[in-house]
Amino acid sequence: MQAQVKTLMNRMQPIPGFRYASTGLVEERSGPALDVDIEAHRQRKGICSICLKPAPTRDHLPRREWEGVPLGMAKVKSGCAPRRVACPTDGIRVEAMPWSEGKRPWTRGMMLFLARWARRLSWRDASRVFEVSWESVCRSVDWV
Repeated sequence: MQAQVKTLMNRMQPIPGFRYASTGLVEERSGPALDVDIEAHRQRKGICSICLKPAPTRDHLPRREWEGVPLGMAKVKSGCAPRRVACPTDGIRVEAMPWSEGKRPWTRGMMLFLARWARRLSWRDASRVFEVSWESVCRSVDWV
């Protein structure tokens, strides 16, 4: 049986209202990384990040990237061009993205992953093992 990366991502971190569009392997200084493109479902409206109600799409912002939970020894970089929605009550807002928390560069899954490892290892060791800054581990623990 052969599993696709998209199937693994859907099982590990499902994202309602969005889909994993494409995946690819890129080479970085620290080793291989998995590049994952996330797209919004075309049939679904964006969700206002304030009132959490559907609203029509106004336009798209430039692509942003988030660091996700590593698969094996490969880092996972998720990228998406967020929509801006025209909410009738809150005005023009960036849509709610279920994998992201504000403007943080890590997915919610990654922050939870780092915080759990910070229980078992020192924060400095966790940052070294997963190749993130000590501040990333600290902010993840604070978020949890």
